Amino acid sequence: MIKLNKTAILTSIGAGLEYYDFIVYAFLAQYISYCFFPTGSRIVSLLAAFGLFAVGYFVRPVGGVIFGAFGDRFGRKRIFLYSILLMATATFLMGIIPAYSAIGISATVLIVFLRILQGISFGAELPGATTFITEHSDKTMRGLNCALMIAFVTVGVLTASFVVYVFNEILGEDIMYRWGWRIPFILGSFLALAAYYIRKKTEESPYFERNKNKQKNPFRALIIKYPGKILAVGGFIFFPSSLVMFALCMPTYFNLAYGYNADDVYLAISIGYGWSIFTLLLFGYFSDMFNRRKLFLWVSVVFIVIAVFYFRILEGAVFSNLIIFICIYQTFISLYTVCYYPIISENFPTEVRYTGIALCYNVVYALASLIPFTVNYLYDLTGSALSVVGLLVFLAFVSLCSLPYIKDYSGRKMQE
Repeated sequence: MIKLNKTAILTSIGAGLEYYDFIVYAFLAQYISYCFFPTGSRIVSLLAAFGLFAVGYFVRPVGGVIFGAFGDRFGRKRIFLYSILLMATATFLMGIIPAYSAIGISATVLIVFLRILQGISFGAELPGATTFITEHSDKTMRGLNCALMIAFVTVGVLTASFVVYVFNEILGEDIMYRWGWRIPFILGSFLALAAYYIRKKTEESPYFERNKNKQKNPFRALIIKYPGKILAVGGFIFFPSSLVMFALCMPTYFNLAYGYNADDVYLAISIGYGWSIFTLLLFGYFSDMFNRRKLFLWVSVVFIVIAVFYFRILEGAVFSNLIIFICIYQTFISLYTVCYYPIISENFPTEVRYTGIALCYNVVYALASLIPFTVNYLYDLTGSALSVVGLLVFLAFVSLCSLPYIKDYSGRKMQE
């Protein structure tokens, strides 16, 4: 019988609740564009709102490095709690600040500032959760515990989507544009506070306790002593992060390239998220029995070999084919997830682990946030869906090139 780690469960729940706060902005972008970016053009306003969504990703490395360095210096748990309080504050204020019609450009400046605070806070979240969970996990449970964390993050996404859907149905579009969009933000701030109290029940990492005060300047030590490891880990996770970001542009891209209705794509993605919760836990359990580095290799090889044939499933704009495609897609992401989250933690020593994960993870995801733009640009330039498939295959090769420089600690104790 599998006995899940209490700390892993509490940390995972907290990660899911905080991810709700970060991602709910995307589901409310059309209302935010109306309230804070009144350009006179709906498209321009929407682009401004989505541009601000991307800003949240680009400031994540700043938050990750700052909080990560403090986490390596003063303790994971304390920094974890501070980052959640910052997220709760920023999310609550986003729900109550006046609109552009009330205070003019000040409203736009405020929403930008608060989104930056959200990004800084979330830059510490998943790297911190990964560090905390792996350092609390038995060597035979790291894959499963990391999978549990991402499963709860997925629940956070589904919760955000469901909450916005419910309030849209109850209040109607007119009220949502006027003030209804604020409710999911205010609700999110209370969820973040719930995450704070859940995290307070956890204990400090045993790895940190054994190595505290070992490193006075974690960021400096990371850059000077481990530049090769930074590049290797960054390249290693670039393809999995690109797959995650590609999913964000599926509604628009699948409409342009294959003729799917955007609503059908959103529904299929929601079903796919539900499927991924199951596959994450299943593959997380089995990943602890195998060499994760070899598993990553074979998953990448399979993707490269079948990519062209796999994307042909989408031809004809048949909804059942779309469901099959999305579920297979989420299966790939689940397989990658149970490999790379434990591996990136295992590849940094305790003294710089939080900082190292935060820097690599957030910089790579900031770069990967350009994937939706790149995909649509490539298709517009070439008019061929094969160009996008070629891009994904190329990125898979990038990650494979980093694999020889990655160490595998499957079934072994992590380095101190």
